[in-house]
Amino acid sequence: MSHGVLLLSFGSARDEDDVPAYLDRVRRGRPVPAALVADLRARYRRIGGSPLADITRRQAMLLQLRLDPRGRGDVLVRPAMLHAAPEIPDAVADLLGAGARCLVTLPLAPQVSPHHAAYEAAVREAVAGRAPVHVAGSWHRHPVLLGAIARRTAPLLAAPDDAEPAVVLFTAHSLPLGAPGVETYRHQVGETAADLAGRLGLEPGAWRMVFQSRSGPAEDWLGPDIGDAIPELAATGCRRLVVVPVQFMTDHLEVLYDLDVAARAAAEAAGMRYLRPGSLNAAPELIQALADAVAAAPGDA
Repeated sequence: MSHGVLLLSFGSARDEDDVPAYLDRVRRGRPVPAALVADLRARYRRIGGSPLADITRRQAMLLQLRLDPRGRGDVLVRPAMLHAAPEIPDAVADLLGAGARCLVTLPLAPQVSPHHAAYEAAVREAVAGRAPVHVAGSWHRHPVLLGAIARRTAPLLAAPDDAEPAVVLFTAHSLPLGAPGVETYRHQVGETAADLAGRLGLEPGAWRMVFQSRSGPAEDWLGPDIGDAIPELAATGCRRLVVVPVQFMTDHLEVLYDLDVAARAAAEAAGMRYLRPGSLNAAPELIQALADAVAAAPGDA
């Protein structure tokens, strides 16, 4: 086999029972407040558990088929998560044990974020110099990716002539303002949002870029926050809200709860109809974008 690909994500608890162990991994042994555990368990209970691990395994299988269609063993793809199983060290050991001569790291978020550095560091630590590691770059403006999201969004914008026009919120995970590389991340999120707005023919006042799922004080995290944008739009008379994740490609807690439960409830309480296009998950367009990102990675991959 010539090389292995690590399909990387932050990870997620499987269900409410897995929450304490997951938080312990994320916080690296620091005490976890009981209130935080209870709140997160309630969220996972509400959505019935996270499908992230299962979807990522399917993405890895389909990506391997795309990269090695004849099944010759030239490429082996493995899902790998920073704070959940399958963990990065286990995936690295699997690939090296199968004979991979080099590894490609491919985060599932199209934009390069501060998390990418943590992924790369964890991979390099696990590899321990036994093979070259090549880092795939951003794929946040990939035309197939943008086309897939736009096609899922466009039907939600259509409305009867007497209906209020929709406002679109393009959303991505908020990050601390002090994190290394956060401005590059903000810029790339903005490029993805602007490209999608152009494809959808949205006028400047018909869309906004927002952030979500912060876990710290608003003044220290990327904004504007979706929780602030919703009442502001309601005050302007907006009655139809279309929320489009541009950094989350896969259903998990931040989509199924933070958006489809919390943001929906806020929108409906403000008198708005809430709409969201389905996540790409393991759609062929996403697999193609991932394959192209692997092919564009520097090195001999």
